[in-house]
Amino acid sequence: MLVCQYVDPIEKPVNWPETSFLNEIVDIVYTKLDRKDVYLPLNITGMTTRYEEIKSWLDQYNLEFLAIYGMGGSGKTTLAKYIYDSNQNTFEYVSFVEDIGSRCKGPHDLLKLQEQLLKDILGGKKRKIPSVSRGTCMIEEVLQTKRTLIVLDDIVDHKQLVALLGTGKINAQSKIIITTRENTDTWFDHSYWRCQKYEMRLLNDDESQELLSRHAFGSKIPMAGFKELVLQAVQYCEGNPLALEVLGSSLFKNNTISHWKSQLNLLEKDIDSRLHGVLVRSYMQRHGLCGKDIGA
Repeated sequence: MLVCQYVDPIEKPVNWPETSFLNEIVDIVYTKLDRKDVYLPLNITGMTTRYEEIKSWLDQYNLEFLAIYGMGGSGKTTLAKYIYDSNQNTFEYVSFVEDIGSRCKGPHDLLKLQEQLLKDILGGKKRKIPSVSRGTCMIEEVLQTKRTLIVLDDIVDHKQLVALLGTGKINAQSKIIITTRENTDTWFDHSYWRCQKYEMRLLNDDESQELLSRHAFGSKIPMAGFKELVLQAVQYCEGNPLALEVLGSSLFKNNTISHWKSQLNLLEKDIDSRLHGVLVRSYMQRHGLCGKDIGA
């Protein structure tokens, strides 16, 4: 005969060891107070409209995945952070695993990412993972029951996705966002997984002018006398937020019309790859390099 004993959530049970009681209190406090915030830049532009285009995905039952894909620097990670930041309080557990592509270089790197993810979705409880395959099984088991919001940023290989999530069923109320530059057409063939895809839309001319002005002048509009130069600059960036940010920031320290004209003239000569030229020249200026330092 099974006898169930009522345990007051506040009063410590008589036979419960002191350490177990304290550990339980720590877990509760950690879960309630630990906000896994992500850094969102102050000068983001255009994210609200893009969020409006896809936020209905959050309300669709049994549609677990959102794949945000597009070219480098197009704002995929920023959009994922925006969605995560706006909705993390409505989920039981949350996790944001950033820069997966650059962090998966060595044989044990995936294991570290699994440990981070598992700790987050277990409410701060650390679990030792003996191997990647075992870690996949452990995460897969948790995902079946926990209502989670997970972001896997910069997935470059389908094997990384499988290693971090497995291929089993996921709680129908959970939401998982991945960002990638890759073609994901064959990534969601499992009968258990359903995915909505969103191709990252680049900034339009008005949004581009605003973002570049924020970084170049510290305001949403150009300084007096710079309107035409801003219009010229945004054409070279082709709506790419990263290009607009680095170009605007590189021009910020010398906001003179003569300096702007000289820098834009350099980009004008590189007709075939102006966007690439923006990124390269801005990187060189921000790090104090000259052409020969990077093999230009």
